[in-house]
Amino acid sequence: MRSQTLGDKRDFFSARVRSAEASATIGRGRPVCLAINGTEDGLAVVLPSSKSAGHANVFKYGVALADILPGQLGEVQLYGLCNYVIMSLQTRANTSGGSSFSTADSITDLGVLLSLNTVNNFFSTVASTVAAASSDAQTLSKVNDLPGFLAQTIASAAGIATGTGETRTVITQAVKAFLRML
Repeated sequence: MRSQTLGDKRDFFSARVRSAEASATIGRGRPVCLAINGTEDGLAVVLPSSKSAGHANVFKYGVALADILPGQLGEVQLYGLCNYVIMSLQTRANTSGGSSFSTADSITDLGVLLSLNTVNNFFSTVASTVAAASSDAQTLSKVNDLPGFLAQTIASAAGIATGTGETRTVITQAVKAFLRML
């Protein structure tokens, strides 16, 4: 594990890992979880979609700092301000062209909590976490399980146009986030 905790630079913790993916590249800014495969425990990581949602959320282990090819070594950040985290902006159920995306409001408050999307290998915002956390004891108890929070504001993505050939079901963006995956 590598850390920067002295001087006038931001603090962070990162770890060396090996991709246990058979063929998928772990992309920069994508979350990873420990594989716990009995051979390289504590080193081997996979994309969350390669494991069950329960496994991925319990064994979340950082964000890839660069692309990690299958079987290769790489580095993930576990804690601190990360300048490149993939987050969903908009989603839709239909893949046929011309179908509209859900309206994405601008996010003007810093500290919006992020959750792990274990199907698509990115982060999503947790709805109403700031309001709910102040009054809901159960929400407060679950905050410790969340991997981090947004460290920037996001302009509305509602104006993103889609053509008839559009097949995406999600629009993502790289954002700054504060990670808490130790």
